[in-house]
Amino acid sequence: SYTIRTLAELRPALSKVSGDTQSGAPATVLAAPLRVQLKDSTVNPISGVPLRFESSPGGAIVRASTVTDANGLGEAYFKLPPTAGVALMTAEAGGQLVTFTARASEQLISDFPRMTQTMDGIGRDSFVAALAAVLRFYQQRGVAPSDSGLVDTAALASYLRNICVPAVNAGTVCDGFLDAGAAGDPIANPLRVLDLAGGSLGIALPEPTQVAVRDAFAANGPLVLALNLQRNGQTVGTHHVSVTGIYGDGDLAIADVNPQFNLTRLGQDIGGFTAQGASWRATISAAVQLYPSTSGQPAFYAHGNTALQMSGPAGGCSRVASWPGVFLQFCNGATTSYQMLLPNSPYLVNLVSLTYPAQRTVASGASATAYR
Repeated sequence: SYTIRTLAELRPALSKVSGDTQSGAPATVLAAPLRVQLKDSTVNPISGVPLRFESSPGGAIVRASTVTDANGLGEAYFKLPPTAGVALMTAEAGGQLVTFTARASEQLISDFPRMTQTMDGIGRDSFVAALAAVLRFYQQRGVAPSDSGLVDTAALASYLRNICVPAVNAGTVCDGFLDAGAAGDPIANPLRVLDLAGGSLGIALPEPTQVAVRDAFAANGPLVLALNLQRNGQTVGTHHVSVTGIYGDGDLAIADVNPQFNLTRLGQDIGGFTAQGASWRATISAAVQLYPSTSGQPAFYAHGNTALQMSGPAGGCSRVASWPGVFLQFCNGATTSYQMLLPNSPYLVNLVSLTYPAQRTVASGASATAYR
C-alpha cells in the first residue's frame, strides 16, 4: 500500500549546497551556480517541487532550475550588478527560503605589460602590439614559453612576417598577416600567434559587445578589441586595445598601444575623446581572446574579403570576426564534414589547415554558393 503525504507533512527543509559568498567583477556572471537542496524530515531528497530564485535590485538570474530534480537539487546562475557592492539572491521551495550573498568588485591586472605600436597612424601594427602584450602577459606568468626572450611588438611583427609553413602540394603557406586587399593594411593572423605560444594557449572570438567582453574577461582573462574609429565624424580605420580588467563601475579597463591616445577606459573610446586636435569616437568591431589551454586547438581556418560562415554537424566553429577587408573564422576539426556559405557578391576565400605541412584551398566566385 502507499501513503500519500502532503508537502507540509514532509516538513521540507531547504539548504544551501554551494555558491554562497562568491565575488566577481561588476556586470558579470558568477563562476559557480547557486545550488540548493530540498529534503524531508527524514533527510530524503524531495523532487519535483517548484523552485524560485530572485535577486536584489541590479543583479539578475540568467539561468535557473524551475523544480527540484531527483536528488532534490536546483541551481541558478547569477549576474552581478553593474557597480561594485554586495548583492543578495534568494531561493524558495516548499515554503522554505534561503539567502545567498555575493560581492561585485573591480578586477584589474596591475602588472599587464605596456606595449606601444611601432608605426604612427591609426591601425597599422596596433593589433600586433595588443597581441604581443597579451602573449607577454602569459610569458611572465610562466604559462607560455619565453625560450627566445619575452616578446614585444617588434619581435612579434618579425615572427609573423617570416613564418612560412611547407604546403602539402609543394611551396609554402606564409600567413602571418592576412591580406585585406584594397580595404586597408594586412591584419595580423592571431592563429599564428598560437604557434609562438608553443601550444600553451587557445583562442576564442567573443561577440564584440561590452557585455560579452566583460564575461570573457571574467572567465578567461585579457583579450584584444578591434575598434572602428571615427575622427571628426569620419571613419578613419581600425585601432586595437587590450582589455585588462573591469572597474568598479562596470567599465572595461584597457591598455592603449597608441601613446598619442593613451586611454585607460573603454568608455572613453565609446563615449568620445579629444586627441591630436580632433574629436574621436569608437565602436567595437571584433574581439580576440588568447587564454591558457593545451587542448582543443583550431584545426583549420578560413579568411576572405567578404562575409563567410562555416559550420559542422557537431558545431565546433568560432564566431566570424571581421576587420576592413578581412573576415576570419576557425573550426576545431572534430568532425570530417563542414559547410561554408558564401554570399551573392564577388568573393575570394582562403581555407587553410593548421597542420604541418599545411593545406590551402582558394575559393573565388561572384554568386552565392556553399562548399562542403
